[in-house]
Amino acid sequence: MPTHSIAELLKELREPCFIVIITDGGWQNFKPALKDLERLGGKGYRITVFYIRDWKYPDEVKMLVKSPYITLYPVEDPVRDLEGLVLSETMGIYEGKLRPLTLGGG
Repeated sequence: MPTHSIAELLKELREPCFIVIITDGGWQNFKPALKDLERLGGKGYRITVFYIRDWKYPDEVKMLVKSPYITLYPVEDPVRDLEGLVLSETMGIYEGKLRPLTLGGG
């Protein structure tokens, strides 16, 4: 999904959320996409990119790593690693903020 489309969807939210991007690094229009993500990060959105190392995009990866708003994780084996990495990052962000649903009343 293009980053400008993500930004449009996020306009409907009342508070920042967690954005997860899973990619092999071969983004079209990388520099404008990076600017979009940094703009969102500056607004308080948490952005995590899981980089599947099937392809080599060293310059793009370096730019993502340098961004103060983006956390980048390399993924060596998506089938084996991706689920655990995404769950671990999500729990780290939301730990202490999640509350079970309770039914009030009597």
